[in-house]
Amino acid sequence: MRRRFSNINQLWSWQILARLYASGVRHVCLAPGSRSAPLVLALVELTKIHPDLVLHTHFDERGLGFLALGLSKASAQAVAVITTSGTAVANLLPAVIEARHSHVPLILISADRPDELLDCGANQAIAQQQLFGAQVLDRLLLPAPDRDISVNNWLPSLDRLLRTQGPVHLNCPFREPLYPTEPERDFSAALPTRHPFSHNRPPPHPVSPAIDVTLARKTLIVAGQLSPTEAASLLDFCQRYRLVILADLNSQLRLQPSDWIIHYADVLFNNAAFVQTLNRFERVIQFSGRLISKRLLGWLAGFGGDHLIVDGHTDYLDPNRRALQQHQALPDFLLELAEVPLNWPACPSDVAALQAWNEIAGEQLPTLIGSTLSEISAITHLVQNLPAGCQLFAGNSLSIRLLDMYAAPVAPCRVFSNRGASGIDGLVATAAGVAAGSAEPLVLVLGDSSALYDLNSLALVNRVALQTGQAILVLVLNNNGGAIFNLLPAAQFGKTQRDYFQCPHDLDFAAAAAQFRLTYARPRSLAELVEQIRLALLPGSATLLEIQVPAAQSSQQIGQINRHFAQLTGPVA
Repeated sequence: MRRRFSNINQLWSWQILARLYASGVRHVCLAPGSRSAPLVLALVELTKIHPDLVLHTHFDERGLGFLALGLSKASAQAVAVITTSGTAVANLLPAVIEARHSHVPLILISADRPDELLDCGANQAIAQQQLFGAQVLDRLLLPAPDRDISVNNWLPSLDRLLRTQGPVHLNCPFREPLYPTEPERDFSAALPTRHPFSHNRPPPHPVSPAIDVTLARKTLIVAGQLSPTEAASLLDFCQRYRLVILADLNSQLRLQPSDWIIHYADVLFNNAAFVQTLNRFERVIQFSGRLISKRLLGWLAGFGGDHLIVDGHTDYLDPNRRALQQHQALPDFLLELAEVPLNWPACPSDVAALQAWNEIAGEQLPTLIGSTLSEISAITHLVQNLPAGCQLFAGNSLSIRLLDMYAAPVAPCRVFSNRGASGIDGLVATAAGVAAGSAEPLVLVLGDSSALYDLNSLALVNRVALQTGQAILVLVLNNNGGAIFNLLPAAQFGKTQRDYFQCPHDLDFAAAAAQFRLTYARPRSLAELVEQIRLALLPGSATLLEIQVPAAQSSQQIGQINRHFAQLTGPVA
């Protein structure tokens, strides 16, 4: 009897893992990730049929690779490793090098973004197909699953790969949906046996006539990742021409008070009337990319007007592959605009409506967030209590999203992050480097999985604080693993989601702080948190503050806030 599948990703994942088991693999090591969800869900189903297939999990891919190495050495059998895309894959390299030179069979299975999401600024999308170079004996680079590509075209190549005695790499790109979204059916019967697979990456950016920005168009500004100097120039320009800015956290404008900045766009995208107001604009000029808000990216994907991205680097920055991009530094672009007459029509009613929506969000969010200690209230109170000149380093995954969604614009501060590939590795070390290269206090906000990933780098925090005399505060939001998966379709899988996506660890950071000679506190209330922040930012202090919350708390609170704004009837022009 044929197995039934919800989508093509499930079918291909099942074929891969069934072949893996048939080749003799009995141990699979995996780390949490969303792009690898089709593989993980198929793997869990396979264990129900083959209980001798053992799954091992770890939140750190570097450690996971060495775990697999040890398992392979002890069992004298090939061991498979499954990771999500991006820097997660790169963290396997040290173990792969050891496996290559000690002739240990490892099967590295990396999930990947499909070709059309490479070289366009898409999140966690890197060129990883040749990442292991000469350290693997062979590799198989699959295409993204497609109904027009038969599995019979690549299964023989997979079988050959699995017979290799040493480390090998199988790269598996997946398009969405990454989780089952439709009723199961006999999907395999519909697969043809034609069209051998090939990699056909789309052109790096759309080829279209250039946008004449001097033409009369109702214009909206989107600010991506900017330097403080660029941000100041852009804000001055927008104030002069009465333009509103949808500001990303990394724009250096998101935390700056100004009537011309829409600070809460991500939250407001839940409201249809807010979106209708945005839809009345005829042109978007976006400065730089790496946008955090998926809702903003989704709106830009369907925007009916002109979309121009201006950036001083050559990287194409539109994951939707719709925008035209102008390779020009922001100051030069604004200087050129200042030298020509701009016939941009005033749209005071729409601008006023967006400003009113932003004011509504700023007024209502504190009540919705509440006075109980939570991840969301912790980051909002943290930002409210940052001293002038303090630097803020936003960790990836949930931390940077909470800051982007909810932090109030109380005082401008320099924001840093690692959003090139958006990995959760190396954040403590990077923040320590920022602190070592500056003369201002620094606060790092990150999740527990990120902190565990880079635990050894806490030694740098203490050292840099002693050397510079500046305060460094590490605020760990501990929701016991990857609680961000509660916001994704993985949440529907209950125990599977908990065991193989969230990967709870049941650890705290008190002993780690003591080991690396950091002052430690675990606030139980917002008042206690505010006092601990004050103490932690005294000159020369090196502090780790830990906020422990239930895993589902933030996802539930985010859902409640989203529903509230979806139901609001606000200003309509």
